[in-house]
Amino acid sequence: MGDDNPPKALLMVNGKTLLEWQLEMLKGNVDKIVLALGHRAQEIVDFVKQKNLNVKISIEDSPLGSGGAVKKAFLSGCPDADKVYVLNVDDLAQVDVVAALKLETPCIVVKPVPFSVLVNGKIHSQNETFQHIGHTVLSKEDSLKLPDTGSYEKWLVLQKVNSFVHTGLWVTVNNIHQLREAESTWK
Repeated sequence: MGDDNPPKALLMVNGKTLLEWQLEMLKGNVDKIVLALGHRAQEIVDFVKQKNLNVKISIEDSPLGSGGAVKKAFLSGCPDADKVYVLNVDDLAQVDVVAALKLETPCIVVKPVPFSVLVNGKIHSQNETFQHIGHTVLSKEDSLKLPDTGSYEKWLVLQKVNSFVHTGLWVTVNNIHQLREAESTWK
């Protein structure tokens, strides 16, 4: 979202930061929370200290990609965890974390998305597909197999994955327009 705005984790939606919304969703559903931080990490560390949030911090010394960041956070913050719930701070959803953690891993949290296709001026009937909403459950073994650098999403493509269907609201915040939309839909 650019360096003129706060880091995404600190963007405000209806009186709370994206980070606070995510922590609220996870509270009581997981034993430990580890923040995987990179660019502008110190701003988030300062916020965590100011708010006295009960989280561990993992900071990339150099960009590792999502796979490397998740693996580093796992190894430094919760290496004994049997399962890990990974989420992007900018993907807000009130997922049933406990139910998702019960499934075989790797498991992606998906949202049903209806779509129609227009081909040569003819609309074809509506179908349904599933969109990964940036939430994933990994086992300890999965976490250890993640690449040291690179994308965990690319690693997931090579795996047989299970899915947990989330039918509630999902709001993603990748730009100012989506931030404004989140403010009008997320409660």
